[in-house]
Amino acid sequence: MRTAVARTTLTGMHDARRQATRILLVDRRGFSRSALAGLLRSISGVQLLGETVDGDALGGALVAQRPDVLIVDDRVLPVVLANDHAAGLRLIVVGVDDDPGYAARAARAGAEAWVEKDRAASLLPPLLWNPRVVSAPHGGPTRHPGAALGSER
Repeated sequence: MRTAVARTTLTGMHDARRQATRILLVDRRGFSRSALAGLLRSISGVQLLGETVDGDALGGALVAQRPDVLIVDDRVLPVVLANDHAAGLRLIVVGVDDDPGYAARAARAGAEAWVEKDRAASLLPPLLWNPRVVSAPHGGPTRHPGAALGSER
């Protein structure tokens, strides 16, 4: 009898039997992007396919890598929205400013969540493991699948 081994991270548990969630990170170069990439690599059940910011490179990466989820910095969101290959993919927007306006813009763009980068370590794993978790900007994640992004709880 085979038993599955669950891999533990600092932020929770993930069933190792599930296929890894394939992520493409779209962010400006710098410390913030490097830190976010490191975080994504450390989350069990997540495979970071690559990092990009350039519009031309993004299209090629989307076609070649075929990610399940795009994690996008809110400052480069227009680059993603302008790319036809991004249509239909799960979209999580991250940002440095705790301003409800950014969450509202992400919601209008079709994002399932907006996450403040300072809180990414605690909020991204449940979002990636369970696509029904929706993040409210000030109240943390809520497990209401029908809840609007940016709504106050």
